[in-house]
Amino acid sequence: MRLRSLSIVAVQVNVPGTLVAKLAVGGVTAGGRKGFQQLLLHVANTGNVMLKPRGSISVSDTKGHALGTYAFHMDTLLPRTAIDYPVNVKGRGLGAGDYKASVRISYTGLGGGGSGLVASAPAFTISSKQQSQVFGGTTNTTAAPSAQPTAAPPATSGGGGTAPLVYIGIGAGIVILLGAVYALGARRARRPA
Repeated sequence: MRLRSLSIVAVQVNVPGTLVAKLAVGGVTAGGRKGFQQLLLHVANTGNVMLKPRGSISVSDTKGHALGTYAFHMDTLLPRTAIDYPVNVKGRGLGAGDYKASVRISYTGLGGGGSGLVASAPAFTISSKQQSQVFGGTTNTTAAPSAQPTAAPPATSGGGGTAPLVYIGIGAGIVILLGAVYALGARRARRPA
């Protein structure tokens, strides 16, 4: 077995001009699977610097009863990209019905451009099909208390497809696994008979 080491280096190029940190919040949709319910929050970096957003989504029913607040911390969001960022619903899940989200996100531009705060109050609906996708055919909507995304969410710039970070993560996992197998085999080969 031959192993090949690969390195990935990120390169940031600063060009002259005014730095602008700006974030836009879109709608909320429901998602998830296998008991892990998520709210997919559409966020776009409309400025020209990298951003570090953090915020929360508070959910209420149509009568205004608060159902839960879910905090999140996003990693770096590149300029002129958008993502449907998965925010985990912890505790009791949301059943089929109509809801209102109250979204507040603060952000800071990396390397300049300032910082800001955006707020939005989009309405969203969870269909019985979406609920069934997450919780199966049961009416139990108890989500796992520590539900986590199973993969990095795809960042897009208007198109679809799988994010390169998912492939990098899978590749890194395979390399680590192969390295462990190689190290174990080499250790066993060095043992005296």
